[in-house]
Amino acid sequence: MKFYNYLNEGRAKGITYEKAIELLKTDYSQAFNRWKKGNRIYRGAKWYGSPFNYINPGRGRKSRNTLNYYTLIVNNHSSWKEYPQRELICTTDDIEADSYGLIYDVFPINNAKVGICSAEDFWVSFIEGVSEINKTIVDTGIDRPDIDTMHDVNTWINRFLHTPVNTWRDLELQLKNTEYHNSGKSLYDIIIPALNPQKNDFSVESIKNFSTTSRKEVWLDKECLLIFNDFIFYNEKELINEVL
Repeated sequence: MKFYNYLNEGRAKGITYEKAIELLKTDYSQAFNRWKKGNRIYRGAKWYGSPFNYINPGRGRKSRNTLNYYTLIVNNHSSWKEYPQRELICTTDDIEADSYGLIYDVFPINNAKVGICSAEDFWVSFIEGVSEINKTIVDTGIDRPDIDTMHDVNTWINRFLHTPVNTWRDLELQLKNTEYHNSGKSLYDIIIPALNPQKNDFSVESIKNFSTTSRKEVWLDKECLLIFNDFIFYNEKELINEVL
């Protein structure tokens, strides 16, 4: 069985220590080199059944603890085209990862793009609150779109966002004393600029050049190697020596 096919059988697969070392020397060497210099990415998750795992992010991730309207926009709007899809959500802070489950160190495949939030969480990285935007769409009562079954995401964006502001009850109240009230502008006209990555100091880097000096949420959409952090805690020197 080809390794690529093996990887695509499921979101995560356990592998042997020997296979992990082989990949850290080859297809995942860029991430290992950044990790060795302290530029580390973590993910909090369930026990995958092995200290060493491949994960292949699937398309159409559903946002944890919230509906995923903003994720659909980020994954499909042209202003985010240089960024990876929001499929595998991670952090540069091991304490933050710990709040979501067991801690894994994440090693993306060579040349993978890393989306980097401007703060420790996506939701607080925007000048204008994403939670309010999401709530406004939710409160319309429109069924949640499903990326797995939608034929055309842009159809959804056009249908539900190109709507005059004054027809959206909650948003109208929020914007009652602003330039948008009865202006003829659509919800799309407000949401898209509010979610602009440049305006909100988001950034994107290749894993080859990835660096971090503060707590940030980051995300990926390419294959990754995940190593259980407890194993690294007790065996970091040995791991580095094996790869070198």
